[in-house]
Amino acid sequence: MILQALANYYDRLVKDPDQDVPEPGFSVQKIHAAIVLDKEGNLVAMNDIQQEETIPPKNKKGKPKTRIVPKMVKVPFVEGRTSGVAAFFLWDNTGYVLGAQDKGKPDRIVKQFEAFRSLAHEVLDGVEDEGAKAVLTFLDARESGQVNDIEKFDEKFIGKNCVFRLYGEPDRFIHDHPAVRKAWLGHIDSTMERPTGVCLISGQVDEPQARIHPVLKGVRGAQTSGAYIVSFNASAFMSYGKEFNDNAPVSERAAFAYTTALNHLLNAKTADHQRMLLGDATMVFWSETPTRMESVLQMFIDPSAAGNDEGQEAHDGAVIGQLRAMLQAVRDGKEPPVATLLGDEPDTPFYVLGLAPNASRLAVRFWLVSTVADIAERLAQHFDDLAMETQFDFESEFPGIWRLVLELAPARPNAEGRYTSKMDDVPPVYAGALARSVFTGETYPESIVNRILGRFRSDGRVTHGRMALLAAHHRRALRKGRALSSNIQESEVKMSLNTESKNVGYRLGRLFAVLEKTQMEALGNVNATIKDRFFGSAMATPATVFPRLLDLGQKHIAKAEYGYVMDRHIAEIMEGFEVADGTPPFPAHLSSDDQVMFALGYYHQRNALWRKKETPQEATEAE
Repeated sequence: MILQALANYYDRLVKDPDQDVPEPGFSVQKIHAAIVLDKEGNLVAMNDIQQEETIPPKNKKGKPKTRIVPKMVKVPFVEGRTSGVAAFFLWDNTGYVLGAQDKGKPDRIVKQFEAFRSLAHEVLDGVEDEGAKAVLTFLDARESGQVNDIEKFDEKFIGKNCVFRLYGEPDRFIHDHPAVRKAWLGHIDSTMERPTGVCLISGQVDEPQARIHPVLKGVRGAQTSGAYIVSFNASAFMSYGKEFNDNAPVSERAAFAYTTALNHLLNAKTADHQRMLLGDATMVFWSETPTRMESVLQMFIDPSAAGNDEGQEAHDGAVIGQLRAMLQAVRDGKEPPVATLLGDEPDTPFYVLGLAPNASRLAVRFWLVSTVADIAERLAQHFDDLAMETQFDFESEFPGIWRLVLELAPARPNAEGRYTSKMDDVPPVYAGALARSVFTGETYPESIVNRILGRFRSDGRVTHGRMALLAAHHRRALRKGRALSSNIQESEVKMSLNTESKNVGYRLGRLFAVLEKTQMEALGNVNATIKDRFFGSAMATPATVFPRLLDLGQKHIAKAEYGYVMDRHIAEIMEGFEVADGTPPFPAHLSSDDQVMFALGYYHQRNALWRKKETPQEATEAE
């Protein structure tokens, strides 16, 4: 299904004139120069066809830079070469095309030039084309290393790739002439000696089978030389006497199609808006036919990042506005303006593929098939489940997936005292599991809850992102029909402080936040607060901690200037515990579900205690 969807995507790309995707038998390669010939095969010039590329700044204070890069040109191509002498057709480095090379043995360079000339004759002999005749005449009249008569020849081109162009045709190369292309494709068919069979992708019979599939490049962490999705390179993987990829027969054309489409998606320069990194996985997505969702999904997944991009174009800014309106409408319980965003293409199939490195092969981290409307609805539901009040103005109410994954990493203070996290510290399995829950609408994995609770105990960081994830887990689990401990109801998992909740864990969390504030008002900043020392044990085993904390709290109340206010808060929380007569309100331990409620109660109560009260004027302006 993955390869079939990619092969279909390739067929769509080939028909799109705006996409620079090669046909079978061709490939896009880096070309530095063009050798210009007249119709008689005489040299006219050697033109530099490299282009200027703008490098965006690495941060907001930086400035864009420019550099000269080779031009990407579609050229005839079948497969790569290793250490042997094997020429390409009508393009190659100067060692093959001109016999001019600044390294290597002279005998080898002569063989390279002869191989290039021999292949040109093999393909072009008998072809009625002015460009083909000019190239053959040029090659026949030359000797290896003869470069002095080339006008404007620059030594900087030695060893670089070059192509041929006919004088008076500035917009196309000789290998683009229809007669030359036809001759090249005929040469491929005549020289291909592969067994035929049924293609598992296209279903067509008597198709030449691909022994080795083209490599895939662009997956983060994979080998720079490329890796494979389909590969049989050891006898342990083979069966029934078949060798290499004959164990999973795919035709040459289908193998070329799916690898070309995937390389196009993995290329950050050609499809940056359809590719993103998530943990160790490189994620790509596409639709069966062109849709607007293809270009906006990345911003949909991370609205905060898109909105903060100063380089965003006006068109994208309008899309971001629509995305935020849609997310806000869902949060407010209104009908989401899906039609405004998606137009008339909601039922179009949509694909999401996550790849991870695994030596010379690629591991499929996740593969999802859905529709444009379903993807939009699930993303909107995801952000609705994440609803949580923020602590600071810089925090986004719609955190991106990668930012949520980063919340699972240990937070460590840097030299400036600010806590930072690294994506490398997050085990790869979490990113894939979270992405799968977001795109399928299934419950969030329990492992993420346990991971966050563990982070609370180790680094003590109760952040907006972590709390949003915990709340989203409980909301979605309850909506899917899962019973949580202590009979927790969905109405109890609020976005902000819920003073009506009777859940023991939630009230204990609120009580802990009040005791922490009481200590702060009595002693000011101290080296180790009760949160630093007791948060983990108070969350897991309240009975061992809270009697001592309450006794300590009374001493802090006596010292604090407004201790009576904290005393009223403590009394209000303690009165809300629903316990049998004579039973202490502090259980010996809390389940993981109740520990989540404890963290929510602490987060909400702490925000309420530390939030700046609005002045009458500010309240009027807000209305």
